[in-house]
Amino acid sequence: MTLTGQWSFGRLRDLLEYKLKRHGISLERIGERDTSGTCPKCGHYTRQSGRIFRCGNCGFSGVHRDVVGASGILDLAVNGRFTEGRILPGKVIYLRPAVLAPEGANKEAKAA
Repeated sequence: MTLTGQWSFGRLRDLLEYKLKRHGISLERIGERDTSGTCPKCGHYTRQSGRIFRCGNCGFSGVHRDVVGASGILDLAVNGRFTEGRILPGKVIYLRPAVLAPEGANKEAKAA
């Protein structure tokens, strides 16, 4: 595990805020409340239960609700509120970390 994998999120945020201040940049904290349930098309809030977002008002669906949540956080940061007609990314690619064998595992497998 890397050293950064052991840090708490709060510590990482504090370090980032410190570095940004040195360059005259402020770190804005945006709450995530209602971001993954607020429709990017019509602005209506619908409690979500699955991974795919579905609006109970306009029927918009087909996007992972984490993508809707991320766009909602951006919308709150830029506009201070949820706006209707938010643009979502066309395609999302999920990257998974690679699982690496411990050092020397290949030598042991070849020797057997």
